[in-house]
Amino acid sequence: MSAASSLEVEDLRWGWALAGSVVGCGAVLVLTVLYLIPAAAAAGLTGLAMFHFAGHRTAGARLASFGLGVLIPAAAGAAMVGIKGDPRGIGCTTSR
Repeated sequence: MSAASSLEVEDLRWGWALAGSVVGCGAVLVLTVLYLIPAAAAAGLTGLAMFHFAGHRTAGARLASFGLGVLIPAAAGAAMVGIKGDPRGIGCTTSR
């Protein structure tokens, strides 16, 4: 278990990030962002943790890139929910 270098921008797998963005756009239409953001963040953080093990650098970079790709449309959806208010009353700031 040797220590590996930190994750750099050159290690980002653009194809996996693009695939994650496509999956994230589809998932925003199916799932609520309250479930999607923690799942995407968990995938990205798991990928970052895997990246630090020398034997799993490639898989970790792929998972971190995929998680980042999913997180981008999920964050945009969360911003829209925060701006207009959730119709179910979660996070809605208007008085009733």
